Amino acid sequence: MSPSNLDGNGRKRAQECSSRRARGLQQRSSVNPPTTALNAAPSRAGHEAQPPAAGADEKSPALLLAIALFKLVKAVLLIALGVAALSLARDAHLVTTLRGFVHALGLNAHSRLIDRAVGKALGVDYRRLQELAVGTFVYAAVFLVEGTGLLLRKRWAEYLTTIVTASFVPFELYEMAHTPSVLKAAGIALNVAIVVYLIVRLRQKR
Repeated sequence: MSPSNLDGNGRKRAQECSSRRARGLQQRSSVNPPTTALNAAPSRAGHEAQPPAAGADEKSPALLLAIALFKLVKAVLLIALGVAALSLARDAHLVTTLRGFVHALGLNAHSRLIDRAVGKALGVDYRRLQELAVGTFVYAAVFLVEGTGLLLRKRWAEYLTTIVTASFVPFELYEMAHTPSVLKAAGIALNVAIVVYLIVRLRQKR
């Protein structure tokens, strides 16, 4: 065999070896992809899997703020009612004070309806007015704690508001059954909506 044939065979063998190596590298790369690609794929999938909860976070504090303001307004009204009850209990000229208040509102102080209201007010004794004042102050304190806690987004305030508001519903239903009115029905519906919303919110936080 001539030297040229030997050189040709060597070149063919070298080319075959290099092609085999290239195929082996391609097979390895297809079976084992680069770690950077593997690491990048889960990270992208993780970002895509996260739900956009920004809208829910914006609506939830708004409703919580509305409930807090509602509780604080009720506290202020109850405090005013308690102060008025104490003032009436200590007023020696109750009839004159009531008629002056009615006149300040622009109503007829000598109408039959006003006379009935003044008569009922006179029928309430000093002790009943004191009990009314104490009761309104206690409820006002509870509503004040609830409203302040909800404004600060405290979890204990949500539990407290749920329990207290739910405890009022049976008594409101009892009053509604004896003396029905649209205002009482609206108050019951509002309290039930507050309780349902807070229960759902507390369960979502678990």
